[in-house]
Amino acid sequence: MKSSVDRTLALLRNQRLKTAHQPCFERGCAPGGTARFGARTRALAWPRIGFWVAMGFVVAALCFFLATGGRKEAPTIAIVTPSHGTSVPAGSIRVSVQASKAVLVGKTGAAGKASGYHLHYYLDVNPPTAPGKPATTAAGSCANTADVSYTWNNVGPGTHVLSVQLVKNDDTPLSPAVTASVTVRAIAPSPASSPSRTSRPLPPTAGS
Repeated sequence: MKSSVDRTLALLRNQRLKTAHQPCFERGCAPGGTARFGARTRALAWPRIGFWVAMGFVVAALCFFLATGGRKEAPTIAIVTPSHGTSVPAGSIRVSVQASKAVLVGKTGAAGKASGYHLHYYLDVNPPTAPGKPATTAAGSCANTADVSYTWNNVGPGTHVLSVQLVKNDDTPLSPAVTASVTVRAIAPSPASSPSRTSRPLPPTAGS
């Protein structure tokens, strides 16, 4: 009799332990129990998490836009030939440039209006870069053109500074200014060698 009671008590204890380890919905919890309430909370949380993740991407993109100023890439200019520090023949010196991110047009815009760009070439002067003021210098030291090359004539021997600046169509500099310069040495042409003199036989003297 006692052994039967012991077995019955053991079975009840085992059943109680199994029931304690079962999930709430398997144990027949009432609707809204702890387990089911947690699942509902997680289901509602996922859309909110996705919303804040999307907002994070939007904020990051906005910060990048503000950091770059929301502007297009700035134009640049470079002198292709002649190279800095090289020697060139005196007389005519051709300067070739390369402009990027800039549309070169003739000087057709109204004063104070920048609807296009053109180039100012300079010889032995510093390019003027004061904002709002014409970037021109004395006659003979500045050339205004939309061409990507220009030839300086009658350049004497010696060291010369060749510069170029990208300007607005009203001749004013960009802000910041876009310039390029190289220094070259103009070499005078060698003098033509004198023709060699050939010896001629002396005429015969009388009585010889």
